[in-house]
Amino acid sequence: MCPSRNSAAAEGDVALLLIRPTVELLLHRLIEKLGRASDFMSTDSREDRLARRVADLYSTDIQFADARPIEALTAAIEQPGLRLSRIMSTVMGAYAERPAVGERAVNL
Repeated sequence: MCPSRNSAAAEGDVALLLIRPTVELLLHRLIEKLGRASDFMSTDSREDRLARRVADLYSTDIQFADARPIEALTAAIEQPGLRLSRIMSTVMGAYAERPAVGERAVNL
């Protein structure tokens, strides 16, 4: 190998070493400005992110909040020994006022 080639490679390595921290710093600042660091560098579990997303939807999306399961109903139908017909009539009665099929407006 030619000595000038080794020195060129070494200079390239040095240039990369100098650029990398700068790029990482710029990316970090960009992420901070976006205010979404958790989306890019999250150490939270998938379940934690899902729980936060669902909580956010309940607080900001009225249609989502209106479709929230009825907790008392869930407890009632989880009792042991209930027949399927009893479970179905309980569920249908509790959700009778809610729309069975929904559609959301989408703007493209």
